[in-house]
Amino acid sequence: MNMSALGRVLRPLRQKILLMLARGMVRAVEESDQGKTITAELLGGEVAQGLKVMQQYGFASEPLENTEVMVLFPAGDRSLGLAVATEKRELRPKDLDQGEVALYGKGDAVGEDEPPLELPAELPPGWPADTGGPRQRLTFKNDGREVELVCDKFTVRAMQGIDLLSLGQIQILGAGVSMGNFMAPVNIDGESFERLARVGDCVHVEEGSSAGHWKIVESCNG
Repeated sequence: MNMSALGRVLRPLRQKILLMLARGMVRAVEESDQGKTITAELLGGEVAQGLKVMQQYGFASEPLENTEVMVLFPAGDRSLGLAVATEKRELRPKDLDQGEVALYGKGDAVGEDEPPLELPAELPPGWPADTGGPRQRLTFKNDGREVELVCDKFTVRAMQGIDLLSLGQIQILGAGVSMGNFMAPVNIDGESFERLARVGDCVHVEEGSSAGHWKIVESCNG
């Protein structure tokens, strides 16, 4: 078989290989019972619709419009595309140290139409001096030994309980701490109390010269 004949035989295979991968930009995202699909504009102006988005188990994301996408076409069939990777370069963290891992989203950077984060003139002692970082990010540092969460508001809802354990110091910085009403028993150093009293509450002193009912007030003494 001469080279010309070999070229004719291999040409269809070469074409399929070239058609297996493509890069493009996300133009639309749709969600249905069958899963998430996207419409992408590929290099060269080709528009691919109904691309099934493949994501790792346990992780879900909604790519923004104009996000870069890598599309796989099994056997080079352009009618059966799979979006296997997406990236938004302008939002991707670029300040990570070697070995660090970060989960990020749109809130990781301040957008052009979003006002910058305003902080009070006086910050609590110990507050990080660098306040120009992201507004939304979860970072695993020092080979996973340190976890840092940055967000505007952090909420935890636990139906059965919360365990906070530390062999070191626990530091809470803020303009104030509100504990709410403790309707269930509180355990302090192994001793259980029915509830904690707050300023304004009426308490009952059972013994001593102060026996009776008293209202807790704030002390004016230093």
